[in-house]
Amino acid sequence: MMDCTNHQEELTKVKKLFAEAEGICKKVEVESESGPVIPAINQLRYAGQHLAEATTSKELSVQKSELKKAENHCQRAIYDAAEAGCLTAKVQIEGYKEQFKELPIIDAVPSYSATLTAHGKLKRLIGEKREGVSKQEHYQELAQIFKTLYDGLIDIESHEEELKKILAAKIKDDRIAAQTLENSNETVKQNQKRIYLAITSIVIASALSVGSYLKGVSDTKQELEVAKTDMDEKQLPSIKDVQPSDESNITEKDAQANLEH
Repeated sequence: MMDCTNHQEELTKVKKLFAEAEGICKKVEVESESGPVIPAINQLRYAGQHLAEATTSKELSVQKSELKKAENHCQRAIYDAAEAGCLTAKVQIEGYKEQFKELPIIDAVPSYSATLTAHGKLKRLIGEKREGVSKQEHYQELAQIFKTLYDGLIDIESHEEELKKILAAKIKDDRIAAQTLENSNETVKQNQKRIYLAITSIVIASALSVGSYLKGVSDTKQELEVAKTDMDEKQLPSIKDVQPSDESNITEKDAQANLEH
């Protein structure tokens, strides 16, 4: 049987890690619709088995080995639970980002900046092999990211109604602005139509005036031609009257000459 006083530090560490993993599992189970995080629960079950082996063994080396295995399984349980929790949180955060994309969420939710930073780190950590970083450090960093995301979600959820009201007010203001712009555009179109009609009227009036002027010139020209023709016709008879008189004189002279002969 293991003397616990000889492994107090190891047992305390395992106990702390076990409680941390269990706490994350419970949080994820509450937030996620998929239910318990089975991989993490299995890891804790394996840790329990190694604890049982450690506490029932009389060999010091076996006790240390089993406690280390229990510690590793607790670390892995933390990672599996945190990974599942982070993926769940990621989906929820992206949903809020889409829902309130028209709003500066950070103005209403002070922790939103840290939440987005953690969201960005998550993409780098999950499934990534990192040089110079132990598994334990990697697991703990992911657990810290989960905590930030989880706290951030709680903060967003606590301000959700406020954000919805702000969004509704913005949508209303945008609708009014859009209607105002539409009315303004309609007014511009009507003014443009009036201007077009006015210009068209001026062009038509000008065309009619020019047409009337040209018609007047043409009529005047025709009148002058008619007058000229009339004058010519009046002059022609007098010329004709004169010509027969000359011919008559010539005939009479010829006749008189013939008589004298």
